[in-house]
Amino acid sequence: MSNIKKNDLQNSLSKKFLKITIYSYIAITAIITIIQLSMTYFNTQERISYEIKQIPQSYGPSIGAAIWSFNDDALVSSVNGLLEKDMISGVNVQYSSEEISVGIVKKNGHYYSYEFSGTDDTAKKLSGNLNFLEEFKFPIVFKTVQKELHTVGIMTIYVSKEVFYKEIKRSLILVVTNSVLILVFLILISSIFLKRIISNPLEQLVSEIDKVSFSNLDESFLVSTHSTSDDEIRHLEHSFNNLISKLIVSKQEISQLTSGLESQIEERTADLIGALEQAKTSSKAKSQFLANMSHELRTPLNAITGFSAVLMEDLQKMNLSKEYIDNLSNIHQSSIHLTQVVSDILSLSKIESGKMKLDISSCSLKEVCNSVFSMTEHFAKEKNIEYNYSFSDDCDFVCDTDETKIKQVLLNLISNAIKFTPKEGSISFNIKRDKLDNILVEVIDTGIGIEASKIDVIFKEFEQAEMSTTKKFGGTGLGLSISKKLVTMLGGSLEVTSVVSKGSTFSVILPLKPIDNIQNNVENEIDYSIDGLDFLVFEDNKLNQKLIGTLLKRSGATCTLACDGLDGLEKLKLKRPDVILMDLHMPNMNGLQATVEIRKKFSSSELPIFALSADIMEESIIETKKAGMNGFLSKPVQMKELKKQVSLESKKAST
Repeated sequence: MSNIKKNDLQNSLSKKFLKITIYSYIAITAIITIIQLSMTYFNTQERISYEIKQIPQSYGPSIGAAIWSFNDDALVSSVNGLLEKDMISGVNVQYSSEEISVGIVKKNGHYYSYEFSGTDDTAKKLSGNLNFLEEFKFPIVFKTVQKELHTVGIMTIYVSKEVFYKEIKRSLILVVTNSVLILVFLILISSIFLKRIISNPLEQLVSEIDKVSFSNLDESFLVSTHSTSDDEIRHLEHSFNNLISKLIVSKQEISQLTSGLESQIEERTADLIGALEQAKTSSKAKSQFLANMSHELRTPLNAITGFSAVLMEDLQKMNLSKEYIDNLSNIHQSSIHLTQVVSDILSLSKIESGKMKLDISSCSLKEVCNSVFSMTEHFAKEKNIEYNYSFSDDCDFVCDTDETKIKQVLLNLISNAIKFTPKEGSISFNIKRDKLDNILVEVIDTGIGIEASKIDVIFKEFEQAEMSTTKKFGGTGLGLSISKKLVTMLGGSLEVTSVVSKGSTFSVILPLKPIDNIQNNVENEIDYSIDGLDFLVFEDNKLNQKLIGTLLKRSGATCTLACDGLDGLEKLKLKRPDVILMDLHMPNMNGLQATVEIRKKFSSSELPIFALSADIMEESIIETKKAGMNGFLSKPVQMKELKKQVSLESKKAST
């Protein structure tokens, strides 16, 4: 404890003790003062009464002689002599022989005479001019020469209040003066007593407390007893010593526990470090496994989806049976479904690991929704489902959002609606504004519906409302879970209302706002073209080589194929292409290494390079940007997206 705290303690004790002393003394002094003032009042009254009673003997004969002889001057002179006394404020002399009363009043050192005719109200009239406390009446007796006594009048003497005031004031001053002197003396004595009996021992105890340190606590901190009596200070010192003793024991116990805990912490830390390293290794292995799985699954899927799409385009030129066409369509739809399953698993993995990020850019909301409708329309037609699409004009604007994730959510909801809606049913895809001016997307179907108790289940991973649903309609149960998480990332909400056997309504609310006045964006209607462009394709898989070659040729482009990075660099020396499509996983030299070598000679504007890979992990996409690639295209390849990116990049380079 610092010196400031010690002084504060002493001052606090002194103030409290001083207050107690002052308040106690004031109470006692007030009682004594009241008693003493009462005694002063009664003593003064007794003294005045005694002196007044002596007046008739002293002044009675002269006043009686003046009245008997009708000598007014002598009467006034005698009365004036009586008024010289401080205690008398007025005198009234009432004649007994005549109905006349003469009074003399003393005010502020001057004498005033009053004469009243009639005797009944004389005293009352005279007293109205006086400030008196009490009145005394005496008969006026005259003794003749023959020693006969005659009562010639009545004298009324009025006693002044000032006499009492002066006596009480004098007594009060004396009491207060004595009280103050005694109070000062008591305070001085109390301070000496406080310092000797309380402050000094407490200061000593505070000094000892200030020295206490838990790190070097031992018996040297025990204080010796300073108080000579069994009082509170001695008890406080004993309590302090008991506390120090208990702290010493606690310190020893804590020291023992600490040593044990340190060893346990070291063991646990080592275990945690090992577990953390194992978790990192597992996470890395998981990511590597997912990347490899994505690549290995998407590579054959790319060939299946691509070639089946090529064959589907050629069906009109061939005279084939309906059974053949249906079988080919089933192959194509199955490959698309399998691609979606793989994408869902990878998306869920990204979301759970926190690696899923939004790619915010400007896009037309109408273009996004039109694209989703055109991509799903033919699936509805294949099941003979009525498919209605409406887009409100006040939603036709350009906004900043993640176009890809919105498409993923809407495609999933509409695909589910088509999947769970029987033939001859109907689906509505509506985009409008809600009451809060947000974008409201509704997907309404007349499908199998969902029980109210199962609504929450459908948004959980790998869950569907009924096990029979999985057997009958298929699916992993990931789509809705991923969609809800993506909508939440976009700042919106996904709700569902449903009636069993009547259908469901999925509502997506997105807080999208226009960023400018661009309306009726027709970018979706642009037919991007790569006609006449020369491509150099880095691809090690023979089937994928054949597929990309076929797709580019059908689009009016030419291409040169390279089986790995080294082969591609050699062919680049012979001929410079317009665009390079780069696979990431290749033997001898992978796509990232090959891109780094190419960028040493050609900038991104001189020679665009687009990744074309089945590895769609976020880390891989980031690495392609770092290596200097212009964009990323996933397998199975979507020619529409390929044409769009290549055309936009070519346009950017030309400007």
